[in-house]
Order: sequence, then C-alpha cells, then structure tokens
Amino acid sequence: MKMLLVLFDKQGQILLCRNPSGYSVPTNGAEVDEGFGFGSPQEENRWFWENCGLLVYRRYICFYMDYCAAVFELYGEGNVGKEFIWMDSGSLDKFIVGNSLTVLLKAVVKNYNCSKTVSWVNKDGFQPYLNWALKAAGCDTQLTYGKIEQIKNTYVSTIFRFQAGEEIFYLKIPGKTYLNDAVQIEKFLVNSTYGLPEITAAYPDGNAFLAKAMGGHDLSVETDMIFLEQAVEQWADMQQRFTEKQDVFSSKIPLLHNYTAEGIMKRIDNFPSEVSGIFAFLNEQSNAVDAAKTGQMIREVKRLLFLLAKCKVPDTLCHGDLRPGNIRVVNGFCFLYDWGMGMYGHPFYALVHFLHVTRRQLPQEMQEKIKNTYLKQWETYGTGKDILRIYETVERLKDFFMVLADADWLMETIEAVGGKVPEGSMDSWLLMRRVYYFRRVLGRFLAGDNN
Repeated sequence: MKMLLVLFDKQGQILLCRNPSGYSVPTNGAEVDEGFGFGSPQEENRWFWENCGLLVYRRYICFYMDYCAAVFELYGEGNVGKEFIWMDSGSLDKFIVGNSLTVLLKAVVKNYNCSKTVSWVNKDGFQPYLNWALKAAGCDTQLTYGKIEQIKNTYVSTIFRFQAGEEIFYLKIPGKTYLNDAVQIEKFLVNSTYGLPEITAAYPDGNAFLAKAMGGHDLSVETDMIFLEQAVEQWADMQQRFTEKQDVFSSKIPLLHNYTAEGIMKRIDNFPSEVSGIFAFLNEQSNAVDAAKTGQMIREVKRLLFLLAKCKVPDTLCHGDLRPGNIRVVNGFCFLYDWGMGMYGHPFYALVHFLHVTRRQLPQEMQEKIKNTYLKQWETYGTGKDILRIYETVERLKDFFMVLADADWLMETIEAVGGKVPEGSMDSWLLMRRVYYFRRVLGRFLAGDNN
C-alpha cells in the first residue's frame, strides 16, 4: 500500500493535492506494509519541505483497510503553491473518493490530539519538548528546516538531533508504556564499567531527556568482531557489580519487571488466563488446541524454572533487549543504551537474547567463542560445566521469556488505553505492533521452536 501524508494546520484544515479529478491526499510514493514502524521519518519530512516549503515532524502512523496514513505536525507557515490546497476537514466527504479512505481521515481528524500511551500526541505536540531541549542545551537555534532533525519516530519513542555550539544533542521522548532510559540510568547504572549515555537534562515531568552525542558507531557483528568479546565481558562485570550493591537498589527494583525464577513461579499458573484475556480484548477466542498446548508447555517451563531457582548464580539487572544496535563503540570502548525493556532476572538471559538476534550474522564458531567468554566471568559461582548447564537451562526458557515480556507489554498497553482503541489513533499503531510481536513469539513458544 502507498503511504498517505496527512498534515493538519492549527485550524484543523487538511493539506490536499489538486488534480484534474478533484483532490487527493499527498503521497511521496513510498510503498509500505503493516510491518512498517521503525523507519526514519526524515524522507517524509523532507518531502513536505521540498514540495510545499513546510516544516513538519511526524507524529505517528496508522492503518485502516488498504490505507496507511503518516500523520504530521506543522511548524510555521509556508507557501504551498497552487498545486495544493488547505481544506476544512469537515468537507472531506465531498472531495475525497473512497469510503474506507474517508473513514480513516475522519478518524485521524478525531484522534489527532488523543493518546493514552505517548506524551507528544496532544494539542501542543512536540513544541514544549523542543523548546525545553534547546534551552537546556544553551542553544539559540530556531525551529527551521535542517536545524533540528527528527531521526526516529516509532510507537515506542521519538528522537530529535540538533547541534549547539560544538556539541551534538539528542532529545528522546519515550512512550508511557516503555520504561524511560533516564530512569534506568539514574537509578541502576552507577559505578559501572560499561559506558553509558551522558544525560544532560531530564524534562520536568520525566517524559523526555536530553543526551550528548557519544560519537563512534553502533556495534556491527560483521566488522566489529574484536569488540564482541569485550562487550560481553563488560556486560558480565556490570551485572556482577549490580549484584554486589543490591541492598542499595532494593527499593528501586519494583520499577523493573520481575523475571526471576521465583517471581515467574508465583504467576506461572495464571499465564494461560492472561493470554486468554489478551485475546478477549482483541475479540478473539484462544484456540482450544493452543490452550491445551500452553498447559503442556507451562509444565515444562515450571520444571526448568525450578532448576534455575536452585542455581547459585544470582539474579541481577538485565537489559532486556541486548543487541548490536543498542551497543555503541567509541574509541574502542562499549557504551550501552536503550534500556526501555530493562528487567530483573537471571543474568544469562541477556546473552541468550544477544545470540538469538545475531544468529543469522554470526558464524557458529564465533557464537561459541562469545558464549564461552561471557560464561567464564561467572565461574566463581560454579565449575565451567555447572555454569554451562545453567546457561543451557536459560536457553531452553528463551521463548517463554520473550512471550512473557511481550505479553506484559501488551497487557500494560491494554490497561493504558482503558478499553476500545480508536481507529486512526497513535494508540492503534502501538497496539497493532505489540499484537504482531506477541503473536509471533507466542506461536514460536507453542511450536517449541527455539530458533
């Protein structure tokens, strides 16, 4: 499907293209599917500047039937030219052909300022955050095209980049159901040998933070083999330092999901009903065969959790999404960021996850080398064979950990929206993506496919 570019002005008028047959919603010709959600908005923002002279930032994306709409905020005014027209949104029925398109546009008009899952979808939009960030950076840059770039806009966060003096800054605004990186860094990650982003300032309500650019580049499994072992060594050291200071952090641990063996055992019997509750919200009935299969899989999960609970390796801080794209290499040193899925649980899950997401890029020999390097750091808690046996237990629980994390995120989203999710809204995008990931990992878990 082609992506429609939906832009409103401060009066609620929509920008349309004039054409021989009437009017149409602009499109830059980009083809997208329902998996679209992590692309940079820069190409779309540039389209408005080059074709309309308008400075815009993307708010969110939504889908309806055969249409995808990217929804934007307008900053300032531009000369849109005679090939475009601003039209009152109440007149859409008269000029836009296509029932499903009209339904989508009306839904976007209605829900343009409404979201229960992100803080930037409201009548003020990004403006307060951008003004605050520029002031916090001591920057007199005005909101003009190219000065403040929107480099990311997804259902979990939005990120802007700008320069103040010699420094480059990043403004990150996380979603409300995605744990704020600044909270993680401030509460947990002190005195660590792992490098961390330098947080310059936090927005007064905690919904955004400003960080200085670290330089360097994201870790690449193709070109940074030398750093892979270093990264997992540093990670093991960081986790062990956290275990040594757990008394200091004990009051903060409730901020994280409790994915310890003991914590999961307390809720494991209720997990099938949690899954049924998710499908009930989606107006779907869980398949009886899947329900029976879930029961069988849960019995095996309980057996593995019992073994894990008896091991001597202590629970600790886990990143939750350890992958090359969240590790920055700067002057030969590794920095770790994007802590939104942080959790408290068995340390080995982080490496299991890392090797899972890099399984198609890393040769088996290199995977084994990384695994052995990491596990060696834990041999103070047992022999090499003991530590390997514990790792293999965690590895067999991999898909369950993933489905549990996605189920929790989805249930938190459902709780946040508090009922029916409107079409054409930011929240519908978030829910659609979370449902997609939940279905994928649940299917893999039920199939017993650990690849």
